[in-house]
Amino acid sequence: MRIKCILLIFFFLSINNYAFTQLKLKDFKNFPLGIYFNNYREIKSYFEDKPTLMKGELKDTYQVDYKNVTFDKYGSADYTFQFVNNTLSNVEIEFSFMANQIPIFENFIKSLSDDIYHNKNYYKNSSSNLNILQTISYIKKACKGEEGPDISNKFRNSPQKAFGQDVFELRDCAFTDHRFFLISIGLSQANNQWYDDDEKKQHEYHGGMVDVTISLTNMQLQLLRNWEINQDTLTYRSFVDQKKIIKLKDDNGIYKLPVNINNTLKLDFVLDLGASDVSLSPDVFSVLYKAGKIEESDFIGTQTYKFADGSTAKSNVVNLKTLMIGDIKLENVRASISNSINAPLLLGQSALKQLGKYSIDNVNKQLVIE
Repeated sequence: MRIKCILLIFFFLSINNYAFTQLKLKDFKNFPLGIYFNNYREIKSYFEDKPTLMKGELKDTYQVDYKNVTFDKYGSADYTFQFVNNTLSNVEIEFSFMANQIPIFENFIKSLSDDIYHNKNYYKNSSSNLNILQTISYIKKACKGEEGPDISNKFRNSPQKAFGQDVFELRDCAFTDHRFFLISIGLSQANNQWYDDDEKKQHEYHGGMVDVTISLTNMQLQLLRNWEINQDTLTYRSFVDQKKIIKLKDDNGIYKLPVNINNTLKLDFVLDLGASDVSLSPDVFSVLYKAGKIEESDFIGTQTYKFADGSTAKSNVVNLKTLMIGDIKLENVRASISNSINAPLLLGQSALKQLGKYSIDNVNKQLVIE
C-alpha cells in the first residue's frame, strides 16, 4: 500500500564529525540551520537524487525539494529546505495519507508521539495545542472512506480541518540557537497521480488527505520565515542548477586553486583529495591570528595526523569561519596548522565535502562542481 509523504531534510551528512545515511529525530540537534544558499550544494550531497530547485519572486528566497526520501523509521517522505534572505530558515517534513490509509496513519502518529514524549531531550512547550488521541478519533469517525472500485477510497465529504500543533524545544544541542520543531496535523484536498512500476499502471486520487508536518527551525529563523510568509509575493518557479567551473593551476602536475580565507587572505591551495582536513602553514595562521580573523574560540584542540609515508605528527586544529572558492562560500571548515613553515596549503576533505558532487576535468584542468 502506497503512502505518499512530503518532507524536507538531508542525508549522507557529514558535519561536525557526525555521519548520517539518513536523518533521524535525534539528528535535529546537529542540523545546520542558518547556512546560506551558496551551501545548498552541501544539502545536495546528502541525497542520491537531484533536487528540484525553486527560486522565489521575492528576492533571495529559494526552496530545495526532494521526493520520497526515508525519514528515520517512519517511511518515505519528500524534503523541502526553505531559504529566506539566502539563509536556510526551516526544514519541513510532511506525511500524507489517503482515505484507505487511516490505520497506517494511526500507527504512524502513535509511534512518532511515543518516541518524542519518551525522549528527555525534547521538551514540550506550553504553546502546544495538539491532542493526538482526539485527532485520531475525529479522523476515524469523520473520514471513513467511501466504498467503490477505486482502492484509494475518497474521504466522505472530503473535509478540511486543522487540528493544531505541538511545539518541542530541543535540549542538549550542538547549537545554542534555541531551536525547536513543530508537529501539526490537518485535513486537506488532494489531486494526486503516480505510476506504479509493479502494476505498470497510472493511479489517480482525488479526495481528502491527512497531512502530518514536522518543521525544524529556531527562534530567530522563524521570524525570518514569518516575514517571508507575510509578503504579498510567494510564487516559486523552478530553475536549472548550473555547474560551477573552477579553473585549476597546473604546477608541475600538482593542481592548485585560489581560496579566500576568512575574507582576509586569498592564496593558492593544493587540491589534495587525500587530505582529511584543510591545512595551513604557520605563517599564514599567524597573519590571520594577529589580524583577529582567528580567535581563541576558534581553537578546536589537537589531532595526530598520519601521512602517506607512514609518519605522524600532532597539529593544532582550528575552525575557519569561511572559505571562498570562486563564488562558493564554505562555512565552519576544520583546518590543521602545520608544524613546518614550508608546508603547502592544502584544500582537503573538510572543505571539499561541502561542495557535494564534484569531479576533476584533467583535459581542461578544471574542478567541476555539479
